[in-house]
Amino acid sequence: MKVGILNMQYSRHNYGALLQASALESVVRGILPKAEVEHIDARPKSMKTPGLVATIRLLIRSFMGGMLGRNPKMPKFGNYEVFSDFRSQHINLSNRTYYDYPDFKYEQWKYDLVIVGSDQVFRIKFVKSRAGVFFLRFLPEGCRRIAYAASFGVGHWEGEDDPNFTEQISSDLAKFDAISVRESSGVKICRDIFGLEAIQALDPTLLVGRSYFDSIIEKADPTITVSDWSLHFISEDAPFIDLVPKFAEVNSKSFNDIYCAKSRTWPFPAAIHFSSVPEWLMQIRDTKELVLTDSFHCVCFSILFEKNFLVFVSEQKGSERMNSLLSAFGLEDRICRSSEGLEAYARGHSSIDYSFVSEKLLELRKKSMHYLTNALMASAS
Repeated sequence: MKVGILNMQYSRHNYGALLQASALESVVRGILPKAEVEHIDARPKSMKTPGLVATIRLLIRSFMGGMLGRNPKMPKFGNYEVFSDFRSQHINLSNRTYYDYPDFKYEQWKYDLVIVGSDQVFRIKFVKSRAGVFFLRFLPEGCRRIAYAASFGVGHWEGEDDPNFTEQISSDLAKFDAISVRESSGVKICRDIFGLEAIQALDPTLLVGRSYFDSIIEKADPTITVSDWSLHFISEDAPFIDLVPKFAEVNSKSFNDIYCAKSRTWPFPAAIHFSSVPEWLMQIRDTKELVLTDSFHCVCFSILFEKNFLVFVSEQKGSERMNSLLSAFGLEDRICRSSEGLEAYARGHSSIDYSFVSEKLLELRKKSMHYLTNALMASAS
């Protein structure tokens, strides 16, 4: 049996995207040990640009940004190889790389089953131009289709203003053999917009469990600097970011930005340094007191490693997935909604009751594993 997995493993600088892909592949291999399992190496069309041309464009953009006094939000040059290195070690990719829909449409697919998910693979704002890819329109009729913890990203159907597009997606989803979504609102979207039954399932990082990530850390045996507080922000609009270092200093807390370190010397391009994936995991796991983040997957790992954390919700990235995750574990109070809330926490933080959270996680893991096992075994029979 040949199984394909399709998600956003290609992300150039996203720890969560890589780790959820690796986690799902590991779980599928555990359920179907005799199957041939691989990720379909799907990447944005923008990545198809030849390296030299892309480099020249980035140099011009960086130079012009310096001339105009602008500092790019995300530096363009750095050690991005830490992500590709992890991908090559922990994700089995297809031999061919696919970019736009025609690449998929004209391929002679030999999979018996394709799983789409997790991550925001159904987020229309992000994937509308490639909806035929992520809603598996390219597959032949005999290939079975499963959605695992697929996310719409927001609490409503973003294609509501385009009836023809919605009708096409409805036709695509009707061909799925089983559908699970990551947020409770996704269950409602499937029911109310498409008339389909779906269940809510755990993100693969929470499904596979802590031991999988402990083994990644231990195998790499990284060396890190442990801090009282760890900060991981991915959104420019997340509130109160600039206040965190101040509160850490006032409260005599050691502080570490675990996402990346940026530097710029005009007129040279902006540069960035990322921790390796095992280092990033270890920095969360070994944080002494508090993790502060706006990242969905950083929260997932804070839960797995039983860390106290505060969440700064970014409307830019979509708050629904964070709200749904926290409500599943009764952790809505971990959202920091004001600078006063951050200051109050810094003065005297409250700890998470992980005895309750762990019990709930075990319950949800059992339900999600039951769904995925049944869906895969039905396809294998």
